Amino acid sequence: MSGASRPTGALIRNISDTAMWAAVYRARETERADHLFSDPFARRLAGARGEQIATSLPFSDRATWAWVMRTYLYDQIP
Repeated sequence: MSGASRPTGALIRNISDTAMWAAVYRARETERADHLFSDPFARRLAGARGEQIATSLPFSDRATWAWVMRTYLYDQIP
């Protein structure tokens, strides 16, 4: 990634940024035909800021499985 396409300033500025970041992975899983879970609010929560964070991080796509499994397993806890 070139320096011109990177956001200026801190990528994660506060705790709500991490919620938007996690919501991106929840939304992506929800949009799959064979999704393990459905979160109808994830895409709205993620918004452009969440996508910016997720796509700016190295190996973002390769980390998807970890976010999905984390969410799936936590959702199984009674």
